[in-house]
Amino acid sequence: MSFITKGNKRRVDETVAFIANKVPGPERAAVKEFLYYLIDWLFPSGPNFKYFSRSMTMTNAEDPGDKADRAARRALIMLDSLKNPPAYLAAKTLPTDTVNQELDDLIAKLRMAADGAYGTGHLLQTEFLTQLRTRTRLFLREHKFFEGSITNRGVGYFYCDFRLDRYQIEGNRPQRFPHAHEFETVSIPAVAWYNVPGRTDSQTAGSFAQIVGTELTGAETLVTTQFTGCSFCFKVVGGRIFAAHIMPSDGLGGQGITGGGPALARQLAGTVGGITGGDFAAPCPNGGQLYVYGAGYSNLPRRATGYPPGSPRDHTMYIFGTVNHGGWRLYTKHLNGDTSETHRLYPF
Repeated sequence: MSFITKGNKRRVDETVAFIANKVPGPERAAVKEFLYYLIDWLFPSGPNFKYFSRSMTMTNAEDPGDKADRAARRALIMLDSLKNPPAYLAAKTLPTDTVNQELDDLIAKLRMAADGAYGTGHLLQTEFLTQLRTRTRLFLREHKFFEGSITNRGVGYFYCDFRLDRYQIEGNRPQRFPHAHEFETVSIPAVAWYNVPGRTDSQTAGSFAQIVGTELTGAETLVTTQFTGCSFCFKVVGGRIFAAHIMPSDGLGGQGITGGGPALARQLAGTVGGITGGDFAAPCPNGGQLYVYGAGYSNLPRRATGYPPGSPRDHTMYIFGTVNHGGWRLYTKHLNGDTSETHRLYPF
């Protein structure tokens, strides 16, 4: 089978139009603008653009199907190459049903990314409120999810980074995604172990009984920075929840705790001689158990090993919380390269 060869620009323009026509009318302009932004950035005019366009040609494809099939295969190659160069050339030989399913999945994320970059932010708001907030564990399992530099201002920004194939939350409005969904959040400051009142920097003595906790109130979402050896502590007293983020070092040259993250978690849980276990200072009420979720150790039910300790390049963990069904629900998202695990920490 042979086809009339398209010009490089025409092939790209027709494929962009094909993709845009698969989204609702009000979103098409934003989707087109976002696609051309990525194309101009990744494949500027010249040899790179020629290669990009010709990677989509069906001229030598073994069985590209009819006109609609060929257009869908070109669209899948385009979207995947913009997300993960080099181009996904296997799209030329995939079964038609597989092509259409993968194309639909990519277009769903493209719509979210384009909405944050050039749209209104309404799609992201809906995704945040109806998926991340209400179907949290399923959302975290189904999608790559990254919590970036969260500040203590009580504000977060939710958007989709199409190129990195993940949803993100940042503490500042991202420049490339000015229409990211803004929401209120409880922010928990990270504190170095030796800065906990009463602990000092002694490796063999001290107390974690006066941790300054943050009450989960004032917002219905909790977002933390990444944990790379840190411990997440929380306590539930009279329906109120207090939490803290304790670091085994400050990352700025301060003294690290001997034994790293696993040792920190055990000290906080009160299992190390000479170290008084963790508790929260006032205004947290007395009573109740301090729960610790750390690197390699935890005293939470069914979570005895915590999250895997390791290099920040290999292992990162985040805590995400939301008020749902009348109370707080806390989740952990652990990333290990291209794989991830999601667990609910509370309610147990």
